[in-house]
Amino acid sequence: MLLSAVAFLGFASLSLAVWPQPRDFKHGNTTVWLSPTAEFSYMPTGADELREKSDYFSTFVDLEEVFNFFQTPLLRRNKTSEKTLPSVAKLVKKAVKRTGKEIYRTKFVPWKFHPRNSSFEPAVDGQHAVIRRVTINQNSTNQTKAETRDVIHEDESYDIEITADGEAEITTKSAIGTIRALQTFRQLFYAHSSGSGVYTPYAPIAISDAPKWSYRGLNLDISRNAYMPADVKRTIDAMSSAKMNRLHIHATDSQSWPLDIPAMPSLAAKGAYHPSLVWTSSNLRDVQMYGLENGVSVFIEIDMPGHTGSIGYAFPELVSAFLAHDWEKYALQPPSGQIKLNSPGVNEFLDKLMADLLPRVSPFTRYFHTGGDEFNLNTYLLEESIRSNKEEVLRPLLQGVVTRLHTAIREAGLTPIVWEELVADWNLTLSSDPAKKRDIIVQAWRNTTAVKHILEQGYRTIFGSGDFWYLDCGHGSYINPKPNSTAVKEPFLDWCSPLKNWKHMYIYNPLEGIPEDLHHLIEGGETHMWSENVDPIILDKVVWPRAAAAAEVLWSGPRTANQIQDASHRLSEWRERAVVDLGVGASLAQMTYCLMKEGSCEL
Repeated sequence: MLLSAVAFLGFASLSLAVWPQPRDFKHGNTTVWLSPTAEFSYMPTGADELREKSDYFSTFVDLEEVFNFFQTPLLRRNKTSEKTLPSVAKLVKKAVKRTGKEIYRTKFVPWKFHPRNSSFEPAVDGQHAVIRRVTINQNSTNQTKAETRDVIHEDESYDIEITADGEAEITTKSAIGTIRALQTFRQLFYAHSSGSGVYTPYAPIAISDAPKWSYRGLNLDISRNAYMPADVKRTIDAMSSAKMNRLHIHATDSQSWPLDIPAMPSLAAKGAYHPSLVWTSSNLRDVQMYGLENGVSVFIEIDMPGHTGSIGYAFPELVSAFLAHDWEKYALQPPSGQIKLNSPGVNEFLDKLMADLLPRVSPFTRYFHTGGDEFNLNTYLLEESIRSNKEEVLRPLLQGVVTRLHTAIREAGLTPIVWEELVADWNLTLSSDPAKKRDIIVQAWRNTTAVKHILEQGYRTIFGSGDFWYLDCGHGSYINPKPNSTAVKEPFLDWCSPLKNWKHMYIYNPLEGIPEDLHHLIEGGETHMWSENVDPIILDKVVWPRAAAAAEVLWSGPRTANQIQDASHRLSEWRERAVVDLGVGASLAQMTYCLMKEGSCEL
């Protein structure tokens, strides 16, 4: 320990601008600068078998290296090897180097967070202490055994200490703990407007931190409107800054199939909106690897059997009610079409799809989402071998499709995730071990009551109520009224209006009404970005900083309205860093006047 207990006497126990709020944060008011040649010394213990120079190292933040980074053509950056995944140690090595560069090239000068015309910056007089070495002590015990993808699931706790005389130490229990610590360490420093370097005005600093929930996710729909890998990587940058660690990509839907399946190339060739919008195997791999490097597990959802109309563009014989004229009879949104439930051709299609996709995604994640929501019964009035919309007829057929998919997913070493309807509405058998139900995760989205119901069935559960955490709400209906129609009328609201502002999202308490004896089954939660009314041009401002508000709930636990005033300043500072340093076009969290503390902006 660098700091004694005496050193903390009189320190305010505030969280300052760190987001999400650490479990424990003590600080002073002494300025310490970070040297441009600061040495980041990383040497995990318990890994004697991997004593390679390339794995354990000391690195320097070098001004020439920073300059060279900016001269490197964009297409040569972040290239992912098509051969083998890096070791866990090399993953951390890259994170340490990246953090050093990012801290020193920050352009964030926090003028908005001080009274106007105040002299808030430290004097550049050489009188302050300088951090010349950051020691990273990673007390790992399973460094040599973990698969790269499993780094996300290890102990995320960490401690950071910075003394007033410039000593800095990070202590963690795992590789992912080190990555999380670095994400916080970066937030402690500001650029000086003179260009003289970066500093923290809050030394000595002591942070001890760990997350409330292990699953802290964002669901991004790339099918209804098209997104490309650069959009998703930018989203991952913001997620990692807010310590979100699961990116659920809703990859296909009835509107389009952008994901290339090499075993069935016509799927994307005919199902994507345009040839330029197809995600290749290399694109997917690159994004998943980028996620791992930034502490985010990226996994895919292929929603079935509902939301599968786009399969019909390539294989119309596999889809019932494909592009039916009266689409509203067969779907909640256009176009209609669901895979058939009683077709040998569909079984062959599913087997081929899983055989192609699962081996490609499994090195990067533990999860695969198979959907199961908004299943339309009337569709099967048109399937020749069924001609029924009765639940008792369709249930065993639906069970067969789900079991087929989940068997393949488990054989690939992955955990299936499904939407709540398969439990709440259909009561399907989802686990291969009904007594324990540990090999499946059920995602609740309708309300807190649904969360409780799923937990009472014994399933591991992800929360994310549409009442609070749907980012797409409040943008209006995309359905146009027919002439003389009363089904869609002014003011043309969407189903989940109004818009969920960040304060509303911030005080969502996922534990409300949930008995304590069921809390252990809660994996965490997810906020949702459905894309009917959103495309890459407005993605950032719709998602951020509202998703970051959800991220603090997931990391720090349920919030209250009494914490909003403090949160508005910290979230605003997080937003400024995201805009200035990450290039994320996030919306405002608070007006500048309120941040400058000339008025409280409270009522």
